Amino acid sequence: MSKEECTDDTPETRRPLLILLIVMVLVMAWLTSNTALADSTDPGGSFTDDDGAVSEGAIEAIAVEGLTLGCNPPGNYLYCPGDSVTRGQMAAFLARALGLPAPVTDHFSDDDSSVFGNAINQLADAGITQGCNPPSNTMFCPTRTMTRGEMAAFMSRAFDLPASSTDWFTDDNGHLFESAINRVAEARITVGCNPPSNTAFCPNQTMNRGQMAIFLTRALDLAPLRPPAPTRVPVLSITDGDTIQVRLDDVSEPLRLIGIDTPESDHECFGESAAAMSALVAGKTVRIDIDVSARDSFGRLLRYVFLTDGTFVNAEMVEVGRASAANFSPDSEFAGLLVLLEEQAQASDRGMWDTGGCDELP
Repeated sequence: MSKEECTDDTPETRRPLLILLIVMVLVMAWLTSNTALADSTDPGGSFTDDDGAVSEGAIEAIAVEGLTLGCNPPGNYLYCPGDSVTRGQMAAFLARALGLPAPVTDHFSDDDSSVFGNAINQLADAGITQGCNPPSNTMFCPTRTMTRGEMAAFMSRAFDLPASSTDWFTDDNGHLFESAINRVAEARITVGCNPPSNTAFCPNQTMNRGQMAIFLTRALDLAPLRPPAPTRVPVLSITDGDTIQVRLDDVSEPLRLIGIDTPESDHECFGESAAAMSALVAGKTVRIDIDVSARDSFGRLLRYVFLTDGTFVNAEMVEVGRASAANFSPDSEFAGLLVLLEEQAQASDRGMWDTGGCDELP
């Protein structure tokens, strides 16, 4: 018998293979469309509390470089751009930015319990800081807030900036850090504190974290990174404690909050959970961020939800005991944080973890 005679290649035998091929193509198309949706709705940057801030591009640039994680560990979805920079934080920023080696000497007596102890000693080893209590300089004062003048001194030493022959500002004459201020101005790390004229530097003004990000990007010659605008949607109604109805692209959509689960309608704490969600988001416009999956098996949007002040609604519900942590891979970016918050809520008998019932509304 010939090879051709042994090959069953009739239309009837080809049909199952054709059907299988069509199914595979449809599955791939569905995956591709979901991926495209995820890409198009990526969150607006690394943090939720700097949207639209002057320093946002600089904050994003130093975050991408690994110079900052955030200000609210372990979640780290906030940067706190308006918070004052402490001397310890400054040490950490510079030690990471310069890639300084591990410290050799313990230089100060007041940083042993500081989370920035290593960074402080790295700076001292490198000759970037001497201390905060001259002439002995046995202390660093890690929790003391930084002034703009101190920042200039740190930056001029850290980046070995050359002296300037120009007196850039009118309000630092005779100031302890005048030379350093002129050096950072010459290097275009700062332009001043009173735009548009910028004739003043404000050397005694407290530095904030947003300003610190700007100074670092200029010193490191990093380009500010403008993230895509965050997706903001109005909340139309509250379904229950973990599901809301929002308007996205002029379409009313159910949205399931990622990583949490709340009591069902037959549970005694259902009403309290739904009321807590309503108190947080009803009638508001919220920011929504995607993780990996665009929708769940019921077709609902899967999102993290944030208020305009940066409040993380998913986490807030767990923290006050109105939701439990529910990790469904691959949407697990904040799984560790949510588990930690649930453990704390349980330990404090908050909300539905109250041994006497559902507890009062927060």
